[in-house]
Amino acid sequence: MALLKELPPWLLTVLCFGGVVLGVWLHLAWHPLRRHFSDAVDFLRIQRLPLVIMLAAMGAHQLAGARTEDGMGALGVMRVAVEKIALLFHQPFAPWPVALLLPVWAVMLAVRLMRHPYRYQDARLRMEEKGILIALAVLSLAWSVMSLLAMRGADDEAPDMLATTARLVFGSIAAGGFQVWLCRLVIQWERPTDPDPATDTRTALDECFARWRSVLLLALFSVLWSALLAWQAESRRLLPWSLLMEFLLVFSPLPLAVAVTRGSFIAAGGAALRALWRCGASMIGFTLTATVMIALGHFMVAAISSFLPAADMMARVIILGALQGWLLITALLLLYRGGFRDTDAPPESDS
Repeated sequence: MALLKELPPWLLTVLCFGGVVLGVWLHLAWHPLRRHFSDAVDFLRIQRLPLVIMLAAMGAHQLAGARTEDGMGALGVMRVAVEKIALLFHQPFAPWPVALLLPVWAVMLAVRLMRHPYRYQDARLRMEEKGILIALAVLSLAWSVMSLLAMRGADDEAPDMLATTARLVFGSIAAGGFQVWLCRLVIQWERPTDPDPATDTRTALDECFARWRSVLLLALFSVLWSALLAWQAESRRLLPWSLLMEFLLVFSPLPLAVAVTRGSFIAAGGAALRALWRCGASMIGFTLTATVMIALGHFMVAAISSFLPAADMMARVIILGALQGWLLITALLLLYRGGFRDTDAPPESDS
């Protein structure tokens, strides 16, 4: 970043580190939403698996040759920060290449729903539903194997349209499944029924399987906005980008609504908009301060990279991954408590 090159690298690193630490402390001690920020730290202390998955996925994405945001001024960094906050609710990490593990989830889903259908729903699977599950497992496995073989070929040619579309579709399914599972984990942490965190992890996975239809529709929603985001990235026009970011922020409660409800996807969309209406003011405050925190994280990564170039990838994964994981859990707690908790069944007793 040209703006940062005027200071000595060591001083710049110290200043950025101090800015991030000060920002975290202010969020935990003085922010009007400090309860949610503090509880997010407690959640990640108890449930470490979501953060581990996010960091591993970000690291794999970097190793796969992700494009980094370098050489930007302050306005460019703020634009990247706004985009990451808007995407955080729908896609907390870039799904490639961790989406290559999607066949594991798809096979588990098909086997469990066919063997124990009443554990996840009120009726047995229809023939067309079995066909969808089998097709998902077979196609995702074929895509994963073909992608791995293509990676072994190590050619530098850009992927064709079919490969790009397949990566987009299966990546969206993987991201949607993770997001609904994480939302269920947050809900169970908020309303504990078992003291064992491992039990919450398994229960959250079962609840995610029970909502498999809505997860697939959520993935279709992700495919649509991801295609728009890719088109916008090529045009680099401010107005379409701004409208897309606003659209993503308006539907930020959608994955949580899918996790809360067992009804149709349309019903979940309505619940998401009602939840945003209930806690819209708090979400605006969260979005503003979270954007500043992500921007500070980018400045810190840039400062470390200028001082220790070999540590660029590690700093990018650890600093930005930890910040994004903390902010995501905070947002889910805020949305659930302010928009869904009073309507989520079963209600809590007053004892």
